[in-house]
Amino acid sequence: MNDPKLLKGIISDQDVLRVLKHMQLAKVDYAKNITKYTEIRMDVVNNCLKYLKEIDAVTIYRNTSVKRTAAKLKKSSEVHKHHTYYSITKTGTGLLNDITPKLYLETMDISALNIFLRKEIVPEDYVLREELIKFWIIDRKGKITPTGEEIFKEGLRIGVLKR
Repeated sequence: MNDPKLLKGIISDQDVLRVLKHMQLAKVDYAKNITKYTEIRMDVVNNCLKYLKEIDAVTIYRNTSVKRTAAKLKKSSEVHKHHTYYSITKTGTGLLNDITPKLYLETMDISALNIFLRKEIVPEDYVLREELIKFWIIDRKGKITPTGEEIFKEGLRIGVLKR
């Protein structure tokens, strides 16, 4: 199991988590393409990749060409590199495997989740709204996300949340 402090840092920064999830899907990719798929600004993607490289979750892909067998989102069968390509490491895959709904429940302020037991959309003036957005439990419009759905199911299952 990975360092709990590191995991909590990753789930509280949704840009890093989305880039890491993208890398798991793509296997090998470059910053501009990650920007296109995740809709995160290029400078933010570059910062995320730098951070993920520091914690050994991604590494620079050193081959001279990229084949579709390595880069799952490539459209052509083989491409000569014109960018800095990154690939996910075993550490990165392990981090994603350790990020579970239970980890969210341990990390978050549980009282922030109780509002959903009474309402479909979180009101704009709700005190813990930013907490829910930070952990991608709700989107900016206040609606629950797929991540939020998983966390609520787990919270109800283990008895942390009650209807």
